[in-house]
Amino acid sequence: MTPILALNGITKRFGAFTALDDVGFTIRPGEAVGLIGPNGAGKTTLFNIITGFLRADAGSVRFADRTIDTVAPARRVALGLARTFQTAMVFPGLTARENIAMAVRRRAGDGLRWFGGASGTDAASRLLDDAGLAHRADTLLRDMSHGERRIVDALMPLALSPRVLLLDEPTAGLTRAEGERLLDILRRQHAGTALLLVAHDVDIVLGHCDRVVVMELGRVIRIGTPAEVRDDAEVRRAYLGSPGGC
Repeated sequence: MTPILALNGITKRFGAFTALDDVGFTIRPGEAVGLIGPNGAGKTTLFNIITGFLRADAGSVRFADRTIDTVAPARRVALGLARTFQTAMVFPGLTARENIAMAVRRRAGDGLRWFGGASGTDAASRLLDDAGLAHRADTLLRDMSHGERRIVDALMPLALSPRVLLLDEPTAGLTRAEGERLLDILRRQHAGTALLLVAHDVDIVLGHCDRVVVMELGRVIRIGTPAEVRDDAEVRRAYLGSPGGC
């Protein structure tokens, strides 16, 4: 199967510091790939390069069989490449339905154009209903629990029907049960959307991803299934911190 996203030789330096060193891997349509590694491994820098907020010093990003290294972030969203952020990007003075409706965008040849009205509201209502939050649709975000706000934050890019969704610590601050529920929702809502997931909770990643990419000091040290990664001695040494398993 042709990859929907392919990273080839991505290298990024900040002065004398090499944040990413020849990073490469692919993601297939509909696949969930986890990206793990200790702090400073380069995960967020890689996300910013994939989404266009940073330019790599070497290497290339290919999305849907085209090179997008010079494509602006907003245009990448229009092409079907969306992301969440570590800090929730919601509007606390608006309702859950209004937040998601604002994220619904019409793709146009010259970029993205915001629109609301019935189309945005209907899409928001469907997403909230599927996520089990229909009863909270008209609740202001500031009056919702942290877990509910994180779910709404994750549903906003899903309203764009992306082909690839990058999730940057979507379970941060959530209980294990809330994190499991959020990832179950994301995989159920758009089964055809490929996911690239960064999370410090290794069990969450191993339990919800088809493959896992392990990074250390800006380099990829292992790519494999969750079982292969769990049993890899170098991964345990570098990240999991256990000589006998995780």
